[in-house]
Amino acid sequence: MDKGDIIDRVSLSSDTVQSKDLESENHFEEQKSPISSGTNGGALREGGAPNLLSKDCVGLLVQYAAIGLIYGVLPSTTYPFLQNYFNVSGPQMITADTLLFLPWSFKCFYGILSDCVPLWGYRRRPWMVIGWIICLSMLIIMACMPAGDPYYTVSADRDIKPADYTPEIKARINSTAASQAAKYVMIMCFAGVGYVLADVCADSIVVEFAQREPLESRGKTQSAIYTVRTVFVIIGQLLTGFCFNGEKYGGDFDFSLTFPQLMIILAVLLVPVLPMTWFFIKEEKKPHVNFMLYIRELWELIQKRVGRFTVNPFTELILTPSDTNTLHEISSAVLAWNLSRYEDFIEVDKGEIDQNHWKLVKSRDNTRVFQGKTEGHSRHGMPPHQTAEALSDLPSLLCVGTAIGEMEDMMFGVINPTLEIMRIKASYVDDVSGAAVLANIVDPTVENPFNSLVVKWMEMDIPLQSMGIVRNRDYIYVEATGFVHLPSGEKVGYHIMHSVDFPETHKLPNRVRANLSICGFFRQLRPNVSDIFVTGLMDPGYGITRMLVVPTMANVLLSMLKYAHCGQMKKLQHTLEMRYAEAKELGTPNREHVCITCNAPITNRKFGDFSKSDATCKLCFGYVCHGCKIQRKLSFVTPDLLLAQRGVTFCAVCLNDAIRAPAADAARAQIVTSANGVSKNHSYKHCSSETSNVSEY
Repeated sequence: MDKGDIIDRVSLSSDTVQSKDLESENHFEEQKSPISSGTNGGALREGGAPNLLSKDCVGLLVQYAAIGLIYGVLPSTTYPFLQNYFNVSGPQMITADTLLFLPWSFKCFYGILSDCVPLWGYRRRPWMVIGWIICLSMLIIMACMPAGDPYYTVSADRDIKPADYTPEIKARINSTAASQAAKYVMIMCFAGVGYVLADVCADSIVVEFAQREPLESRGKTQSAIYTVRTVFVIIGQLLTGFCFNGEKYGGDFDFSLTFPQLMIILAVLLVPVLPMTWFFIKEEKKPHVNFMLYIRELWELIQKRVGRFTVNPFTELILTPSDTNTLHEISSAVLAWNLSRYEDFIEVDKGEIDQNHWKLVKSRDNTRVFQGKTEGHSRHGMPPHQTAEALSDLPSLLCVGTAIGEMEDMMFGVINPTLEIMRIKASYVDDVSGAAVLANIVDPTVENPFNSLVVKWMEMDIPLQSMGIVRNRDYIYVEATGFVHLPSGEKVGYHIMHSVDFPETHKLPNRVRANLSICGFFRQLRPNVSDIFVTGLMDPGYGITRMLVVPTMANVLLSMLKYAHCGQMKKLQHTLEMRYAEAKELGTPNREHVCITCNAPITNRKFGDFSKSDATCKLCFGYVCHGCKIQRKLSFVTPDLLLAQRGVTFCAVCLNDAIRAPAADAARAQIVTSANGVSKNHSYKHCSSETSNVSEY
């Protein structure tokens, strides 16, 4: 590929716009999860696929029928019974609704209870029975309680304004009725505690059943139980709507059940559920679970964020010398073109945006993102040899402004040549949803710690994709970072992301392969303030997705404002690792029990402080009082690529020294550490063939 060909294709020519069959199902290669030979059809648990008509499945479906019925009836009674019968106030109604749904907020604790405290060796059935006994008891109590007189003893009085009440009307109004409502709300709340406990245990059994299902029919049991529950929710609401709609309850029907009668119906329907829970559902005995170990593992799980970051979603990437040369030429051409645009923006345009060519789409702090209008790309659009017709179909973005932070801190936040560092960057910047490192062409060195050339894959979540309206976009691109100099001699950091393709990087299921070309520049304006200039051109697909992708890409460009923060946190983490290594070798110093910042004594613990520990700066190991300690959330990647985020305590002096340290020193130390045994998580080979397999968009 000669230089002219590269320049011709730098700007994502419209000839490369993917056709509309890109959204077609047939455009993607079918990939299926591997089927294990040890299980039946890919099932995750032994036992065979559950039969929905079997005894244990019927028992499980009965649970959800009862849950749906009660869930449909009890919340539906608040308006006719509390609002119309007792005439409670608006705040009381809101409180009642909140209390009725409050037990659902404690599902996690119900799960911990059933996991850690098995009864007679069973984790689910006894707790389900206990839950139904609690719920049934509350229903029986409400059925036996006299409801008392309504607020309006004559229903017609409800239509009269309070200002028009006559002494006769006031005399027959039961002003004490509202005070009776509180006890019903509390009893219904306790009933909710019971049936939610049964629901949580039933959910656990559903998970076990679903794991027994083969891959082809997985989800059948879950669909069945939620269908049953939804049907009985509807039945419960219909029961309330038609049979609890008399004049006393604010309705128009001549007939109506009373509230106690409605509770009797629910109680009678619930009685058979108790024996069916115990005798129909099968459960194996499980050993006791250590509570402290369970809580510790739960806490570690909460601290880990699972992302779609993988070693390599494709087959092994084979790069020829011609491939690497082509990638170098592509990045150099993109850099040269956009650098000239940046120079024009500084010298010719004086930092001003031509509002005739660009419209503002988003802004944050001192940075704005513009989208190119249909016409007029000559100055800040793509190369002049491309026609307006070729470019008008592709969204182009321009991001300009300033960011708080040093330029080198931003570059340290940008550079991420390995999957681990890429994962950490995403946790601070939140710019991608999933990613992988496919090949490293140029690695950072001690001499040039910010220079890199890497081939990557990334995915971006698009709004409404979870509803199946659109598909996520993914990108194969070459990423380049480093420094260049302006004609004035100023040093400028750059960050390039430009779409490429290889034979090995096939289309992935349920995603649309999109294209982009983004080039960003960072220049130090004054201490702790950097200039940002980013251009971007996208080929996101077609149709409604354009309206969704442009805001998503605008957010990606604005995420560059967090690069300096990311670099500072990486420096802080590097300093922390160095201090821990020193402490491991030399030990930690013994510090006096006074705050290292304000010299206030660290007093002994008082009653109630048993769960607290003395806070120490994790860099100097000195004590810090509650008012002086500073916490920063740092990200660490575990060997299985899960992200663990932990709050770390520092004193002001150590924190300030760490984040103000030269970013280049931390980058060089990171390179040395990587060279001493930390492997890169990518998979590719260099090949001796002279033919280039790189396709540029």
